[in-house]
Amino acid sequence: MTTSSTISIAYDPPQDRLNLIFTSKKNEQLIGIITRRLFKSLLSEIHTWLSKNTIVARNDSLQADQIAEQHALDQFQHYSAQDNKQTSSDISLNKNAKAFLIGTINFSYIKPEKIEVSFISPDQFNNANLVISIEQLHQLIGTMLNKVPDWDLSNPWQEKNDPLNSLPLQNNNFLH
Repeated sequence: MTTSSTISIAYDPPQDRLNLIFTSKKNEQLIGIITRRLFKSLLSEIHTWLSKNTIVARNDSLQADQIAEQHALDQFQHYSAQDNKQTSSDISLNKNAKAFLIGTINFSYIKPEKIEVSFISPDQFNNANLVISIEQLHQLIGTMLNKVPDWDLSNPWQEKNDPLNSLPLQNNNFLH
């Protein structure tokens, strides 16, 4: 198991997969490979998971109309967080870095406003964990979407009638 302090993202065109390069504080690297199918599945579920876990955790005492209002506000914040740019430098890939196919991605809500994301291989032998803020999760998803524009995927925080649908996702350099 690797607890990662940084993550870099690269698209591998010949394999048609996303590579997530996890780097620990000790500069150990592990490469997690995400298929189009897994990423599409993640996008279909992440919106619902975040909506349930963050609204319930923050707003146990809200009334139904307040929850709906909070949901609308969260929708906008989810999308706008993806445009929050942070720059980072290019990384060097260790020759000893192991690669593994990611079979499962688990999310655990950690208060206050933190999420643990576990990327797990099908044999459960290799995995990488990240503890990130909700905003960083949105930036991660936005960056991943930007790396694979030809995959015909949609941003989970853009509803069909959302006026933000007409805005293009900008190149997000929070991660590589």
